Amino acid sequence: MSSPPIRELPRPDSVPKAATSADQVLSVWIVDSSELAAVFPPALYGDDVWKWGRLLGVVARYMAHAHAKAQGGNEADALEAIRLNFDETLRDQASKGSPAGTMKES
Repeated sequence: MSSPPIRELPRPDSVPKAATSADQVLSVWIVDSSELAAVFPPALYGDDVWKWGRLLGVVARYMAHAHAKAQGGNEADALEAIRLNFDETLRDQASKGSPAGTMKES
């Protein structure tokens, strides 16, 4: 059996041009249409979890912008829908304990 094709996003143009550093901090995969796996290098921000919250907010803004551009919709509406679903998912996931097999700490 051959492996299925894997689609990956390209690096942003500014990565190879970085003057001092470039770190990939988030990689999210949808596997077999249902399973979500994420990779975070936790040491990047150390104990400052507030920075991770900010990062997720920036990611949500990019996602809302991309959705609005692709669908011809309103970016603010898309961002609000993302925020509402994010809040609901956090509440739901809190009762499920620690995620298994979703984090590579390297």
